[in-house]
Amino acid sequence: MASSKIDSYQEERFVNLLKEAVVQVKTEEDPIVLSDYKKLFNKNVPITLRAWVSTYLAKSMVQGENRGGRGRRNERSKIDKKLDRNTKKTNNKSEATGNATSSPRVVIDPAVSETVFFSVGRNRGVYPRDLVGLIANTVHLDRDRIGDIRVLDNYSFVQVYSEDAAKIIETINEMDYRNRRLTVSYSRKKGDIVEGESENSTETADQSIEAADL
Repeated sequence: MASSKIDSYQEERFVNLLKEAVVQVKTEEDPIVLSDYKKLFNKNVPITLRAWVSTYLAKSMVQGENRGGRGRRNERSKIDKKLDRNTKKTNNKSEATGNATSSPRVVIDPAVSETVFFSVGRNRGVYPRDLVGLIANTVHLDRDRIGDIRVLDNYSFVQVYSEDAAKIIETINEMDYRNRRLTVSYSRKKGDIVEGESENSTETADQSIEAADL
């Protein structure tokens, strides 16, 4: 077997680059934007070469960093350490919540915030980053104006500034998303009963809202 022509530093950087990309895709990147780039990639690269081209692009990034010198290397090392800390915090948060998938985001004072209900959740493959992308791109709202997000099986709760809530509801309510028509509204308080809704269904919804508050 031929010996590898990749030195130990390049190998380490290549692996770290891939790990960083995985974390960014899972936690930060807008899936709608990534989907557009993926379409462009698939359109311009033959299917038999896609894995090779992806590897080439990652290799080029590593080699570009190598040419940046030791200062660049130290900077990347700091980013790697920060990435590891953030990944551990995210994993710990997910384990602690149990029933709901939560995203530690911007802290918004409850006195100036509203919680918005979305009729879509994990059963539709939705995670906090998806709702951030949906709101930011549809309502044209800065991401730092979106607070805590809690995703349950069939619906989700998003904390936003009170002044933004009405615009979010008006823009996204009844929008088609993930092959279903969304219902977006102000989150109901425990005990609220909608006309024509049975007490059993209200009780179930109230329990779900309580779970989201845990």
